[in-house]
Amino acid sequence: MSNEEYKSCPYCGEDVKTIAIKCKHCQSFLVEESENSESVKELLETQKKALEFEKEKEIKRQEEKEAKETEKAKSSGCLILTIVIAGIIFWLLGGTIHCGP
Repeated sequence: MSNEEYKSCPYCGEDVKTIAIKCKHCQSFLVEESENSESVKELLETQKKALEFEKEKEIKRQEEKEAKETEKAKSSGCLILTIVIAGIIFWLLGGTIHCGP
């Protein structure tokens, strides 16, 4: 490793790239408080909001999918119930249906 490309993390001592903002080993931020760190914080906040938005979208998609599956199950249940009731009525009538005199 070249000293020009890497430096030691002040928190864990592992080698990280000189341009690194966050240590990949201990997850500590490596930038000093300055104008640059404010822009880094803004960037990280924007990324965090984007991830939260994507998570919310995925949760809504999952809820919609579950609602459709529940509705499908309810309609199937109604059909089965109707068939069972029709079978009971048919059985009560003696198993025959008269279509005329």
